[in-house]
Amino acid sequence: MAYKGRRENTPSLLARRLRSVFIVRRERDREEREMDAFFQSRSQSHGGWTRNSFKNFGQIPSNVQNHMMLVYLTLCCALAASVAGAYLHILMNIGGFLTMMGCFGSIMCLLSMPPYEEKKRFGLLMAASAFEGASIGPLIRLSIEFDSRILLKPLTASDLVATS
Repeated sequence: MAYKGRRENTPSLLARRLRSVFIVRRERDREEREMDAFFQSRSQSHGGWTRNSFKNFGQIPSNVQNHMMLVYLTLCCALAASVAGAYLHILMNIGGFLTMMGCFGSIMCLLSMPPYEEKKRFGLLMAASAFEGASIGPLIRLSIEFDSRILLKPLTASDLVATS
């Protein structure tokens, strides 16, 4: 005898659950086979990985490429905001505990914001990045005063890797 409010495992419900489990397993197995084939084809061609194999985006669908482009553009903007915050600290000495708390508050607001409010989330991310840049401004100022080549060498190396 079933209690009121307790769901019975009807054949249709059980069948739907099993079907969803099998679909997930089938998709996971298909993805694993595709990745294995991808890595085997890359490792067997020309003795290993080449620079062109990293630039080959032919197998990635266009909607995924567009999404990746937007993600990296957002990351670039966040980095620029962080650099601007560090530069403001070097010019006006604004970094410190208050900017660290501003960064933390912006991140908390960003996490509580619903995903469909993209412009507000983007603005909060830029604010958090600028506050973070201002917070690490004293460390950057110290490294510039100690030896300015400390910042120039990694910047040059990453520029060479990115443009080659």
